[in-house]
Amino acid sequence: MRVSRGSSARSGGVLLRPRVLLAGVAGVALLLSLSIADASTNPPAASAQQFTAALGSATATNANAVAATTTTDPVLAVGGDIACTPGTAPSATHCQQASTGDAVASINPQYVLPLGDSQYDSGTDAEYAGSYAKTVWGTDKGISRPAAGNHEYRTAGATPYYNYFGANAGDPTKGYYSWNISGPNNAFTWHMIALNSECAQLGGGSISQGCGVGSSQETWLKADLAANKNVCTIAYWHRPRFSSSTTTPSSTTYVAFWNDLYDAGADIVLNGHAHDYERFNPQTSSGAADATKGLREFVVGTGGKDFHSMGERSRSTWARRRVMAFSASS
Repeated sequence: MRVSRGSSARSGGVLLRPRVLLAGVAGVALLLSLSIADASTNPPAASAQQFTAALGSATATNANAVAATTTTDPVLAVGGDIACTPGTAPSATHCQQASTGDAVASINPQYVLPLGDSQYDSGTDAEYAGSYAKTVWGTDKGISRPAAGNHEYRTAGATPYYNYFGANAGDPTKGYYSWNISGPNNAFTWHMIALNSECAQLGGGSISQGCGVGSSQETWLKADLAANKNVCTIAYWHRPRFSSSTTTPSSTTYVAFWNDLYDAGADIVLNGHAHDYERFNPQTSSGAADATKGLREFVVGTGGKDFHSMGERSRSTWARRRVMAFSASS
C-alpha cells in the first residue's frame, strides 16, 4: 500500500494514514498512529487523545509474526539512544531516560520500537538491569520490537541485548526480522521490518558483506519485501542513511537497503544514532526528491541519552529539532 508523500494511501473506500506527532518537547519525539478513516472525510486534527489506545487481548506467537487484533488504531512509540549507564545523574540535557519513559507511558502504545543504543555504554547485563530496566522502556519490554545499535555490540555479539529482549529482537546471529501490525478488525496491515545497521558485525568485518548488495541481510530483505507486496511498509534500523547531525552525518552504507525498499514501494524509514529529531521529505537513496515513490525518513534519537549538534540543514529536510531540554509532556 503506497503512502503518497508519506501521508496517505487510498484502498477501495478507505484512506490509510500514518499520523505523526512530535511528543512533547522531546520525549520519544515520534509517535506513529497507523489509522484508517473514511476517504470522503477529512480526519480531525491530531491530538494526544487520538493516539492513545489499549492493546486488548492480542498476543504474539513470535517476533516475526504479530497480528494485533484491536478495536482502535494501533499506536507505536519510537525512540533511540536511550539509557545512560547506571548511577549517572540526570540533567536537563542528559540521562533523561526516566522522563522519556514516562512520555511513552503517557501515550499507552501497542508497541515500542527502540531504535538502537537502548543501553549505554556497552549494553551489558548489569547496565540493562541498572538503568533501562528501571524505566518504562524496560516495563514495556514485552511489547518492544527493537533494532540493535553500535553500543549494544560493544559487548561481544551484543549478547546481553539479545538476552534482554529475547525473541522480540530476532535471531541473535542476524538481528533482522519482520512482523505485521493489523488495524481494527483487520481492516489494514502494516508490514514492519527491523534491520541490523551494524554491518561489519554481520559481515565478519566487512561492511559490504553485512549490508551491501548480495549480502545475506540484503538478500533476505529483498525476499521479505517480495513476500509482502501491496501493504504499507515501515523499515527501521539504527544508523541513518540521511542526517544533518555533525556527530553522526549521513551514510551511504545503507543505500542497498533504501533501494530495495524504494523498488518495493515501502513508505517510511525510522532511524536513531543521531541524538536529535529530523524528518525528511520523500526521496531516493541519492537524496533526490521523489514525491511519488520516495521514502520518508524520520531520525528519532531523542530517547534520553543526550543531544547532538546539527549542521547545515539538508535540502531534503522537512523538519528538524535539536531539543534543548527533555520533557515528558505530550
